[in-house]
Amino acid sequence: GLAKTEVSVPDLAYFCHGTTAATNAIIEKKGAATGLITTAGFRDVLEIRRADRGSLYDYWWRPPAPLVPRELRREVRERIAFDGKVLEPLQEEDVTRAVAFLRGRGIEAIAICFLNSFTNPDHELQTKELVQAQWPEVFVCTSAEVLPELLEFERTSTTVANAYVGPVISRYLADLEERMRGAGFRSDVFIMGSSGGMMTSQQAAVLPVATAVSGLAAGVMAGATIAEQAGIDNLITLDVGGTSSDIALIHNHVPRMSTEWLIEFGVPIRLPAVDVHTLGAGGGSIAWIDRGGLLQVGPHSAGALPGPVCYGKGGTEPTTTDAQLVLGRLNVDLWRERYGWDLDREAAERALQERIAGPLGLSLVDAADAVLRVTVNNLVQGIRLVSIERGYDPRTFALCPFGGAGPMYAVDIARELSIPELVIPLHPGVTSALGLLQVDLKHDLMRSALMVEGAIDLSRLEALYADLEQEAGELLDHANVSATKRRLMRSADVRYFGQSKYITVPVENGPVDAALVARMLETFSREHEREYGYTMPPHNARVEIANVRLAAVGAVDRPRIAVASPQGHDAAPRSERSVHFSGHNYLPTPIYWRDDLPGGQVIVGPAIVEQLDSTTVLPPGWQAMLDNVGNLRLRAVEA
Repeated sequence: GLAKTEVSVPDLAYFCHGTTAATNAIIEKKGAATGLITTAGFRDVLEIRRADRGSLYDYWWRPPAPLVPRELRREVRERIAFDGKVLEPLQEEDVTRAVAFLRGRGIEAIAICFLNSFTNPDHELQTKELVQAQWPEVFVCTSAEVLPELLEFERTSTTVANAYVGPVISRYLADLEERMRGAGFRSDVFIMGSSGGMMTSQQAAVLPVATAVSGLAAGVMAGATIAEQAGIDNLITLDVGGTSSDIALIHNHVPRMSTEWLIEFGVPIRLPAVDVHTLGAGGGSIAWIDRGGLLQVGPHSAGALPGPVCYGKGGTEPTTTDAQLVLGRLNVDLWRERYGWDLDREAAERALQERIAGPLGLSLVDAADAVLRVTVNNLVQGIRLVSIERGYDPRTFALCPFGGAGPMYAVDIARELSIPELVIPLHPGVTSALGLLQVDLKHDLMRSALMVEGAIDLSRLEALYADLEQEAGELLDHANVSATKRRLMRSADVRYFGQSKYITVPVENGPVDAALVARMLETFSREHEREYGYTMPPHNARVEIANVRLAAVGAVDRPRIAVASPQGHDAAPRSERSVHFSGHNYLPTPIYWRDDLPGGQVIVGPAIVEQLDSTTVLPPGWQAMLDNVGNLRLRAVEA
């Protein structure tokens, strides 16, 4: 990419990178051969999982195999009580035998997870020292370092996933840094973290699983910046790519966060991450008819190769891109100019006719329109999941579609959800990449608290935050962040006593006193009612502070994006073609080039706005106008 842009690498001041390497390693089962050392009697925690199923009504469904097979899970005698007291000392000879066993089986990484180590990590840290002394080159991590909190399965799963991707990410980052150094780059390489902040490459190598959704997080953080610049409080981001769509919610300029997410069934990752809902709906999603005779779109995708039928690369299954082409929404001439070959419209029509229109008794046009309407419905359901089902009204949000395909579906989605406004970014196809330049360095730290309302130890709570702040200072020192660019943000995981799930609430800085705790619990009650529709009366349930958290932020210098809109007269359409719109059939439609549009020009649909990296479809009844920072703002035409 740098070579194609002809950038002088030695002149670069800042380099950041988002990657799906960790996610791919887990999904494709291409991570390191991993072993688990755990407390005697608990080797099967990883396989027992939770009492749920990936497919509720499929009798033949079987869960995927754990990342560590049973014979590579080794038990050692030790025991820590729930309050941190040592019930049985660590038997070092058990560790020695476990290491010898794993070493003889080609293991590359070891995860260490003992019962109740979140209250006392001594045995885990002692075991890590023994492993490293006997086997210095192996990647090893402990749950006390990765996730020091309650819930044995989730803690084990997260630690194992971190070990599983550790060697893969370490090699990936070492190769990246070596190539950048070879090209003349002399500064630090930064990696996007799942929680919406940058990590140093050294931190990413220690906690590699925290990079698992880095690319998705970058797009959401770009949305947060767009919302702030555009003066919009609430925004829903919709990133539609070739295979999938990623949906996230930003409320009062803050992206919604999650502290537990799944890479696949049975592999929960309990670390802070931007809350992104992904579904199989993109430009390459395949349209098909199920056994009940209903039209479905996705989640299967034609991928980059062979790709949609119209690409002429061997694809035979009709996709959403084929439907867009048949309906006149893609610029065939621009495609030829950009890529040097023609889109095969006849092949796309033939595939849609044979696979969809014929079996359903539809015309070709109605079949193509139905494919897009099903896709829109799938995306609408995804947005409902992150908004309505979590207590947010989408009518109070704007929609920000990006990715190459996002702006093609956006208005139809907004219409279904009564979303009043859309914000199309300056460069939709590279919005996630732009987001990498808009985020700060961030370290997420946490400690287990387990304090119940009525028995909250304020001095211990204060000591926990003080401990986190000291660790945060050391990490920011190591990253060479100056004092003026540091920001520490407290939060806490709060729940009703007895619950396993919790809600993370912000906690203001300042003295840790009864008033602060009262405000914390009040915030929890308000958020619980918004998300679940109720709160528990005080005489029925006490509130528990499960964990305390601290985000250590080091501000980076963000680039200013210069927007040079043409001045003067309104831009004229560059061409016109017949485009199909649902409910209107084919209409003569003016085609505008986005770079031609001056600020303030109002375009009324039907219209299409094209640019190098995306296409915006503007149906009848909608209008578009550039704002003062280059976003294309879409609204329904007032009656």
